[in-house]
Amino acid sequence: MTLATGIIFYRVMSFGRSPESKRIFAYLLTFLLCAIAVYHCLVVEVAVHQGSFVLMVVIVGFRTANLIKTRIKDEQVKARMNRMARSGSVTIFLAWVLWNVDNVICSTLRSVRESVGIPWGFLFELHGWWHILTAVAVYIYFVLIEHLTAEIPVEESIEASSVYAWPVLSSLKGKKSGSTVVHR
Repeated sequence: MTLATGIIFYRVMSFGRSPESKRIFAYLLTFLLCAIAVYHCLVVEVAVHQGSFVLMVVIVGFRTANLIKTRIKDEQVKARMNRMARSGSVTIFLAWVLWNVDNVICSTLRSVRESVGIPWGFLFELHGWWHILTAVAVYIYFVLIEHLTAEIPVEESIEASSVYAWPVLSSLKGKKSGSTVVHR
């Protein structure tokens, strides 16, 4: 999940930069994220792993809010993009809460799963729900960031959005008025 978030982090942090600085940033970020993953696996320590993930999520959130504010003129489109960002943020926060609850009461949840049995035991697989919800949030942000950093007007980007799946499609639906992206 950290590597998937790293892709979004790269996109929002490298937007508007020169090709050379994008390339250097890509190498540095890849090296750093791989080093964190290897460290996490070798030392079985979660603070650096969780800290780097949370830091990237927070930075992506603030950077996305800034992109929405500065690149979208139309207030209706801006509201839809903000709703989409909120939906991704709430989803990632819920995933993070479930992950931490699972870390604290894992043995209790394991007992509950065993007593409930199949098929309902999956409801108490909070670590699994962490992965599912994080994947949904990452997808929402992938699409959101792609719209915000596209070199075409957001209205055209939204017109093409019928190819996206839930929950992005429901966030993008609404009146399509003459919105444009501010190109800088």
